[in-house]
Amino acid sequence: MDGHPVHKSNKVKEYVAALEGKLSIYLLPPYAPDINPDELVLNQMRHMGISKKPLKKGESLKQRVTNDLQRIKNYKSLIKSLFQESSASFASA
Repeated sequence: MDGHPVHKSNKVKEYVAALEGKLSIYLLPPYAPDINPDELVLNQMRHMGISKKPLKKGESLKQRVTNDLQRIKNYKSLIKSLFQESSASFASA
């Protein structure tokens, strides 16, 4: 988590508590894209999808992003490789 107010919300705290230790939380500096695994996923999205071609007529940006995230989610070896990056290796422990 990077300290964004939503990360400190009661909803998030309740969700994390409900997982009973199954989720580890790492506090990141306020702006640290080089060590944030989420940023690695966003970079993949830019390389694989949302910025590669214009939206089709009637296609929404939300649908494009959802489709791109689903494609990344199904690409297990890619997900593993993102957490093997030296900058994000702390998150794979």
